[in-house]
Amino acid sequence: MQKQDSLRFSRALQCAILECSNLEMDWLWLATQLSDPQEQRYCYQQALRINPASELARTALKQLEDTPAPALLNTPHCDPCHSV
Repeated sequence: MQKQDSLRFSRALQCAILECSNLEMDWLWLATQLSDPQEQRYCYQQALRINPASELARTALKQLEDTPAPALLNTPHCDPCHSV
């Protein structure tokens, strides 16, 4: 798989997760692909919604505590979906 194809696949997978995933590991993976702490926080919160006992999500959220939380956390916007 070429680098461009790999990037396109990754973006498509991210968008699919944002639209309909109910799997904890999908959200944990997506958080590792994002650079925005607010978007990462959203993903970890989704993982915890699915599995409240998730130590991975809890640990990751603790690491993000230094990043101020927004007043209202929205679903991350996925522009790459439209370019896939």
